[in-house]
Amino acid sequence: MIPRILALISLLLLTSCDSRPSGDYQSQIIIQVHPSLFIKSASPPDPLAEITSPKILKAASTSCGVPPDLIKSSLQVTPLKGTDFIQITAFHDDSATAEKIVTAVVESFAASESTREQARAKGALDALDQELKNHGKVVAQRKNPFDDFLKKHGIPYSESNPSPVRLSRDLHPMTLQLLEKHKTHLNALNTQQEELQKANPNQLLETAAGITAVENPVATNYQEYQKTLQEIGKLIIDGSNSDAPPIKTLVTRSAQLKEAATTAISTLQVDLDKQISIAQKTLNSSQQETVDLSMRQHEYNSLKDEYEQARDLLRQMKIQQQEQRVLLKMPRTPITIHEAAITKRR
Repeated sequence: MIPRILALISLLLLTSCDSRPSGDYQSQIIIQVHPSLFIKSASPPDPLAEITSPKILKAASTSCGVPPDLIKSSLQVTPLKGTDFIQITAFHDDSATAEKIVTAVVESFAASESTREQARAKGALDALDQELKNHGKVVAQRKNPFDDFLKKHGIPYSESNPSPVRLSRDLHPMTLQLLEKHKTHLNALNTQQEELQKANPNQLLETAAGITAVENPVATNYQEYQKTLQEIGKLIIDGSNSDAPPIKTLVTRSAQLKEAATTAISTLQVDLDKQISIAQKTLNSSQQETVDLSMRQHEYNSLKDEYEQARDLLRQMKIQQQEQRVLLKMPRTPITIHEAAITKRR
């Protein structure tokens, strides 16, 4: 039942030029139309046109028993400038009928707006559900390749504790150390090869015997050769004649050892070249592994970020949707009735 506040509106004096509908009594209600929460259009529905629409007139007629055309001819709908208030007035020779008409029109309009607002709320909820569903698909699209990558490379990952994995440290801790080791080994081989190539003939045998980067066939013979020379020197110091049989034997032995050591230099050079080639290939492979690891790290970071951003957005959307659901399901009256009055025209 719409509240009635008598004598709130001043009595209006009818004149011959009065363009309002005829009737001895006027029943007036002032309503406030609240904007819809769910209409984003720049031009929302016009409530003035809606109040006098056939749909509202028919519903009001059913409620008050007055034909729709008579209701329409008795109505005056006036917006209060600068506000969202609307003044609805019904004129009739019978005060009760005037009140019934304006009450029926306002109640029919309020019921219609309430139904429409509920439909809008349902549409908004359905849109939220669809948006959530669509983004759920996006999350799956991001997660599947990330899961495949984790499985392929054996990378640990936890949704509850997704700490970033640094592949070079956590998955292949020896990669960088091995790379440095290979570089050092190759540098050592190249250095000793260069020393061997630059040695003059008098230093060649001694330089070759000092090669340690590879297994050295020169070193054993050279060491035996040096030992034999020391034994010869010791015998001479002890007073032995250079023609003595022991010294001749040692001289012959030293010559043989020197010849064997000198001959082994070519074998050493071949082995050194071979080891340098192997070391270079190993270094190249290690460098490629490091590059692959870097690329894999980049791919991991990219897949992880894409998935986690989509997942976190989905979580936020779910929270926001819950909040919006509460708001959308709250009872809401799209129209507020502020005052009503019945006055007699003079």
